[in-house]
Amino acid sequence: MTEKELRDYQRLRAEGRWPTASEYRETERRRLRAAGHSKEVARRKSWDAMLSKFRPKGAAVSQTMSDQDDDGEEIEIVNEGVVIRHTDDERRELIELAQRVTAWDCNLTDALKWARDHLEATVKPAETPSVLAWLLWKLGREDLSRLETIQLEDHLLRRDLLLEVVYPSTAREKRLWEGFFSEFASDK
Repeated sequence: MTEKELRDYQRLRAEGRWPTASEYRETERRRLRAAGHSKEVARRKSWDAMLSKFRPKGAAVSQTMSDQDDDGEEIEIVNEGVVIRHTDDERRELIELAQRVTAWDCNLTDALKWARDHLEATVKPAETPSVLAWLLWKLGREDLSRLETIQLEDHLLRRDLLLEVVYPSTAREKRLWEGFFSEFASDK
């Protein structure tokens, strides 16, 4: 087990998700072996698939890079955290957006509001007011609860309130969280 795999293993155990994640990984490994992949490729891809499915709870946005494995297939190398997936066109447009000076003139509150207001729309990076707004919009489209957590933390910090926000894990916590957030949103 590599050092990174050991950290991921320890994280999943601490979150209480290791048995389920390990079972998923083993099923995926068997499927890959049956599809003709080598032991090492199947082991690596099944581990990556498990990490993609069982992402860290409440993690921050991270950088991703693409590479090719032994079979020439594209793989994604992920630092720990939330993965924000982009198409090639989106990636090119985002790089162009990042070249604009105004793409960095924003604050978190405005970027969150823009992302929230445009969640239902199909948006291209060039149409966004900032790089941050685009990333928050993409994050909200993939996992709305993470965007809501960031929005709540921003709201509390602007009012000098401190609160440790824990990502809900049980169905009851999720219902309470959704109820609290809907009340918070209606107060705005």
